[in-house]
Amino acid sequence: MAGVPLPHAVKRVLSDPGSEFVVSIVTAWEIINKPRLGRSVAEIHEAIRGIHAALLHIQLRHLEELAKLPFRRDHHDPFDRMLMLRHCRKTFRF
Repeated sequence: MAGVPLPHAVKRVLSDPGSEFVVSIVTAWEIINKPRLGRSVAEIHEAIRGIHAALLHIQLRHLEELAKLPFRRDHHDPFDRMLMLRHCRKTFRF
């Protein structure tokens, strides 16, 4: 998304032709639920396309797995919990 400076390490990964990117629908959902960020669905879609990322969806089976995750005080945010779950079930760098 334009106007947000990225750290050099992130720029390096984004410019690496061998990198593959996946963006969770949870991330888009969280951005839309924070109106102060001022982002539209179209902007999020464009940003995902801009880095040639695949969109990682949520299915009902993921909700069943989420219900089995231990609840921790430091990980109570529902968006973070779903991101952690999806990360743990795939071999992604987080």
